[in-house]
Amino acid sequence: MGALTGGRRNKKEQQELGGEPQICMIYKILAYHFEENDENLADDFTRCVKGELMCGEHKRECVEKVIKFIETHQKKKATFIDKAREILKID
Repeated sequence: MGALTGGRRNKKEQQELGGEPQICMIYKILAYHFEENDENLADDFTRCVKGELMCGEHKRECVEKVIKFIETHQKKKATFIDKAREILKID
């Protein structure tokens, strides 16, 4: 939750001046790794610039997606670890 964002010093400034998603690491993480829908990215960008999307809210969304990814990955790993060991001949 301590990631660098394009947000302002406080909520009031964020709402008045808007954020800078072009320098926001949360926006970049979502854009490059998690968000497949370009319309959602464009909406997040616009809402950020207008001061409608707060950084904390965006960070929570990102954290939820990362956690979901890790949980899914761990389930897949558990399912396929024996097959991987067999292929690699690891005991």
